Amino acid sequence: MSSVMMECGHNAMSVDSEGNPACAICVGIDPGARIVAKVQPDLTGRRCRCEYYGYKCRSEADSEVKKNQFFEYQPDQEFDRYYCGCYGWD
Repeated sequence: MSSVMMECGHNAMSVDSEGNPACAICVGIDPGARIVAKVQPDLTGRRCRCEYYGYKCRSEADSEVKKNQFFEYQPDQEFDRYYCGCYGWD
């Protein structure tokens, strides 16, 4: 389900109780977590950095909604964000 961007700015990494795409990070906090963004951003040429870049991590990748876990589009920033798994998955 991670192939669509939600209005909260994250990719849809889960589904709600009705099977609709949802952002697991923002559900209950941001109403945009359950709304697919009307316009999907053009990520051509954009890069993203791990949320922990500069601390423990130096991971950087192409901005891709499908491939980057917990991807967050940052239109006003030089880099988008994602999580590479550097602190584990549990």
